[in-house]
This record gives sequence, C-alpha cells and structure tokens, in this order.
Amino acid sequence: MEGDLVTLIRRFGGRESIQNFQRYWTRVTVEPDPHPLRPPHVLLGSHGVRLEIAADLSAEERVDFARHLRAALQQPGD
Repeated sequence: MEGDLVTLIRRFGGRESIQNFQRYWTRVTVEPDPHPLRPPHVLLGSHGVRLEIAADLSAEERVDFARHLRAALQQPGD
C-alpha cells in the first residue's frame, strides 16, 4: 500500500501479474472452501475484481492476515 493505491503483485513461475486497487474501495473477504477440511480463501478485491491472496498460509494465518490487512486499509494513506 502506498497512499491511496493498493498494488497486488502475483508471481507464477516466471510470470508476474500486477493489479492495482484504489484503497478506499478495496475489500478483504474470507470465504470458506466448499470442502470442509480445506482452509478458507482470502480475497482482495474492488469493483468486481477479486483475487485470492495468502494461499500459502495456514487457515489460522489466513484469518489473522485478513484481519491485519483490513485494519491497514482503514488507516490513512501515506
């Protein structure tokens, strides 16, 4: 996060994708996986675009990360 901009950089192998969100409109959601033994999904999104983040974390870490990220989004921009 920098100022009013949230930048999500995702890397898959040698490829990289960058998605920018306006901080004010960005939402963090935690959704349960349809399979009860799998961890929930943490999604970052705005205006119809939602991307999964924190997929490498445990279930508890994902929920904690989402809580901290929500709090950071509420803080005034730099």
